Amino acid sequence: MKAHQFIIGLLGLTLTAGSLHAAELSALDAELSKAWPDNRTINIVFHGHSVPSGYHRAGEVKPFESYPYLFGQQLKQRYPNAVVNIITTSIGGEHSIDGAARFSTDVFAQQPDLILIDYAINDRSQAIPAVETAWQSMIDEAQTAGVPVILLTPTGVSGEDLSNPGDPLTERADLIRDLADTEDVLLADVSAAWLAEIASGTPEANLLSQGNHPNLAGHQLAADTIWTTFSNATSQSTITVNGPDFPNDGSTASFVSPDGLVVFQTSTYFSGNGNFIGDAGGNNVNAWDLNDTLTVEFEGGVGLTEINTRWTTGNIVISGFTEDPGATITRGGAVVWNSGSNTLTLTMSWDAGVGDGITFSNPAASDGQTLNFSFAAPPANRQTAVTSFVYRVTGTPAPDPLVHYTFDTGSVSGTTVSDASGNGNNATIVPSGTAPVTDEPGLFEQSFRFVSGDDPGGIVSIPASTVPSGNSPRTFSMWFKQAAEAGQDKLFGYGNNAAGQAIDFGLEAGGLRIRHWGGSITYGTGFDFAGTDGGWHHVALRVGENATTFADVDVFLDGRRLLPEAGGATSVALNTANSSFAIGSSATPASALGFDGYLDEFMAWDSALTGIQIQELAEAPPVPTIVQFSASPQNRVPSGSAVTLSWTTENATTLTLNPGMIDVTGLTSTVVNPTEKTTYTLTASDGTNLDATDEVIINVGAEPYPNVIVFFLDDFGWSDWEQNGASTGSVFHETPNMNQLAAEGMYFPNGYASTPVCSPTRGSLLTGQSPAYNKLTDWISGAGDAGKSVREAEWIKKLSTDTPNFGSVLRECGYRALHIGKWHLGAGTSAEANPLNHGFEFNVGGNQFGTPPAPERYFASANGFSGLPNMGPDIAPPGSYLTDVLTEQAVEQIQLAAEEDTAFVMYLSHFAVHTPIQAPAATVAKYQAKLDNNPGMDWQGQTNPTYAAMVEHVDLSLGAIMATLADPDGDPMTDDSIAENTMIVFTADNGGLLSATSNRPLRDGKGGNYEGGIREPWVFWWPGTIAPGINPEPIVSHDLFPTILSKAGIPVPEGHEVNGQDLSPLLEGTSFEREEPLVFHYPHWSPQGGSPYSAIRQGDWKLLYNYTNASWELYNLAEDIGETTNRISTEADRQAVLSWALANGLENLDANYPRNVSTLAEEPPVPLVSPENDQDGDGRDDLQETLEGTDPLDAQSYFAPVPMMDSGTFSMAWLGVEGRRYQLEVSETLTANSWFPLETFGPLATAEPVQFEDIIGPLSPPSRFYRIVTDLP
Repeated sequence: MKAHQFIIGLLGLTLTAGSLHAAELSALDAELSKAWPDNRTINIVFHGHSVPSGYHRAGEVKPFESYPYLFGQQLKQRYPNAVVNIITTSIGGEHSIDGAARFSTDVFAQQPDLILIDYAINDRSQAIPAVETAWQSMIDEAQTAGVPVILLTPTGVSGEDLSNPGDPLTERADLIRDLADTEDVLLADVSAAWLAEIASGTPEANLLSQGNHPNLAGHQLAADTIWTTFSNATSQSTITVNGPDFPNDGSTASFVSPDGLVVFQTSTYFSGNGNFIGDAGGNNVNAWDLNDTLTVEFEGGVGLTEINTRWTTGNIVISGFTEDPGATITRGGAVVWNSGSNTLTLTMSWDAGVGDGITFSNPAASDGQTLNFSFAAPPANRQTAVTSFVYRVTGTPAPDPLVHYTFDTGSVSGTTVSDASGNGNNATIVPSGTAPVTDEPGLFEQSFRFVSGDDPGGIVSIPASTVPSGNSPRTFSMWFKQAAEAGQDKLFGYGNNAAGQAIDFGLEAGGLRIRHWGGSITYGTGFDFAGTDGGWHHVALRVGENATTFADVDVFLDGRRLLPEAGGATSVALNTANSSFAIGSSATPASALGFDGYLDEFMAWDSALTGIQIQELAEAPPVPTIVQFSASPQNRVPSGSAVTLSWTTENATTLTLNPGMIDVTGLTSTVVNPTEKTTYTLTASDGTNLDATDEVIINVGAEPYPNVIVFFLDDFGWSDWEQNGASTGSVFHETPNMNQLAAEGMYFPNGYASTPVCSPTRGSLLTGQSPAYNKLTDWISGAGDAGKSVREAEWIKKLSTDTPNFGSVLRECGYRALHIGKWHLGAGTSAEANPLNHGFEFNVGGNQFGTPPAPERYFASANGFSGLPNMGPDIAPPGSYLTDVLTEQAVEQIQLAAEEDTAFVMYLSHFAVHTPIQAPAATVAKYQAKLDNNPGMDWQGQTNPTYAAMVEHVDLSLGAIMATLADPDGDPMTDDSIAENTMIVFTADNGGLLSATSNRPLRDGKGGNYEGGIREPWVFWWPGTIAPGINPEPIVSHDLFPTILSKAGIPVPEGHEVNGQDLSPLLEGTSFEREEPLVFHYPHWSPQGGSPYSAIRQGDWKLLYNYTNASWELYNLAEDIGETTNRISTEADRQAVLSWALANGLENLDANYPRNVSTLAEEPPVPLVSPENDQDGDGRDDLQETLEGTDPLDAQSYFAPVPMMDSGTFSMAWLGVEGRRYQLEVSETLTANSWFPLETFGPLATAEPVQFEDIIGPLSPPSRFYRIVTDLP
């Protein structure tokens, strides 16, 4: 029987990390506690027989009612952002002897982080010695591999008696208990829990689905037992705070660890800066000489276990321990503990940057203490650089509160609010005309709604003496959701109006503020609780043991301790007056001091809770979640067609589908028949006013939508592939799949990127807007203009999330919008840096980075690609190559869409071939051999074997995409092909980097001012729809957006300005006329040596303007693709006309220009002619005269065609000018759209007479009008 395996993906994270039963789970808990981008996928494997597989009865399998899945759900609650795979390698009917035989192959193939073993039920048929040997071998293999193990005693079996020591099942359970004890591995004693449940009165039959298979209740009991084992083993945890976690801004001298449990403070740190700052940019925490100090304050339950250092010599003196911490220096050195002063002195030898460590075997010595570090000076040049702090966390439950108000409806009777603590400390709703509103939506169940205008009446009051006063320890905890800012927004308060005798606590000045009549203290800044930081938040205020001043008062927001801002009145003596306590207002209620919003779950203690306990209070309850909501087909469908909607939800008690308010509770799918475009919305609720919603859009039409794949490369030059349409393709790089795409599709050899750098081209490709128009004109975040001769133009360093892009627009019409690879359109963690905020629903790899980030770059580490989203080791195992991993993700999404008949748009944006130049060794060796075996070969400047290997892997990527479209299920029949309903567009963001490749015959490269910086491959491929061929028409990145929408039959969103032009006529073989010439605008300095410039291409001609010296360059690209000969001296008229076209084009785009260094005034290009001027006063403007070839300074020089009529023949003659093209057009009405061409003359090689004749015959209508249109093609 084949192993039944299922994988359940869970997402989550906490701020604490792992520890053990005998240290087994410390690493696992630490990994589960990490946040993206530091986390990785955790694999938990359940190995055994039919029970963990979820067998129910008669062969029926219910994996989602099995204890592995249920345990996974419990993990999710504890680690809500960890990425966990729950995997079973179990086989129904198997015993441990067979399970041990395949343990190495089946279990370790899953790369487990934790293994759970359950075989006892089927081991009844095997001899105990053989069973013991099998279990022992599995334990040994796991321990040798360093993987923790949990052994499971069996669930019950009908007819067996687990309470009988002689029962075969009990004997195997006892064996498992003995193995766990002797081998010091974890035990989940399910059998004991099973017996306890039966002893409580539950019939065993209520736990079984059939004789040897538990039902849901039985599986839940097993899952709870496993969870108890796991939870107890991880009740202590170790956390590492690394050097880069600390601020490095040159000023910050106080820092709270990411988990909020440790506070670090510095004094005259690193040459007096008072900042956590590192050597050589490494952000190690540095200190030296006698004046330098470090203070580390640990929360209760937190103790120091390790410090790692570099560049250390001399003494480190630490005071504040309660007892000997058991210090050891890894590389050796003197450790002296002074029990009289509780001071530890560490004398360390110079490590020359190798690094050293100090371990502390007794973390209890620093638990809850404040340690003071100093660094002895004599002799001179003593120093240390701390690279990480490691500490242990031990959690204990919070004590029962003194008061607890749930604010639930059932807790209110008249004006009385009952105390849920059981202590009888009831509160009172103070009567007023607008008292707090009860029965409002809460975070847990219901809440109270407070309005600031209710002051002083609309509060909840607790009688005097109920909560501690004076300087006694105490803790207050509550949840709030602010509705509007309303003054000082007091959450609670009590005391009187004498200095230090009140505590008024609320939201104020963008933070949390305590006012105590001796001043105020603000904690945190920049919060907008009624706006961008809206929603429910947890807050706690703690008065510590032995408090004397307000410096001993701590404030926590969402479980994390906040430090007082500078200038706070913390030195005022703390002596809170005994008075009534107000919730929703201040100690002395007055106008505009009350809170405006919702309050929930208020609790108070007469002790100072630990930070760990406060973190637990800050955990929000489980909320309804829609795991997935999808349609099949998710496509454009004929009116009335059946569409299946399906969903998976969690923590929901009711499900509603709209339109129609259809109750679908208990269902996981339904069928709909849309007759028009419809948005289906699923709402999941848990009955406590907390809802989750998701939507699916189905559009109606005769044909399904075409799929769209934009295959986009980074820094890939026009000459980097074999086929570029000019017989100058690469002879070194091998690109058979690109060649095939070009042969089968339409190739545009005159295709361009919008700019010579990445981000602005990407923005224009996605939105259809020229960079000059949307002001994203440089890469994020640009090279700057320090010391340059002109200042760069002002620009916007992000792509707005409000700007439509082809992904967001197509998604609105029902497409699945997929982003894979590089994004680079926003900085840091901003909203703009995440493709999901731009309308894409799937993202792998896209964030702020423009190059594969360290430490992995192009090759995955044990953490996958840790700097890129959703690229953990589950999809990027160690050593995997980034290009290949992105390809695999793209292939998987295409296969999924084909299987579900879902229309999709995929933006596959490879990081390759951007630096660093890295590729798999075997592929590099192939090209090195190519060089070695062909000495003397002219490779046209392309001789980098690693770069060539990078090119090959993106070519292989394209080949994989094409192959998947042809045969999505890989069977290899092509009856499931979606190729003929898919358009691939292949292009790149800017020219090749000259240090890595050659763009010959083009001039320049990435970041440069010439063709090598902007000319790119452009191929449109759609079998059966786009005819193969080569089209010479110049096109540009911002043409793509309107083209994709046109091919999908979707209009451009109203109000969205598009500067590109729909290329559909070219793709369909119909007439196309470029409405505006291509204008390029890069008003910046590039790292590759490029300078601010603008350019225009019209026909074969390109005019370039250099802002550094206001100079012009003119090239005929048909004759001089390498831009070697500036034609300004011989084409003055053309230069003049194009100068006006460029200046006019930039003005129409509302471009920003480079600025004068001194005045900062913009300096746009000045056209050489203008239609606004008529210098000779002959009624023909200078631009028109220049076009016609007449002299704009001579009134006697003008264009004068001679018309004649002779016997029904109309003729016209004129002297043509060299280089001009003349088009004779006719109209019968003179209306704007009534002109049509009769004949075209030129371009003329020389000046010569031009003669035109038109045999008119009888006129009907009686008039015919002629005009001559002159241009310089």
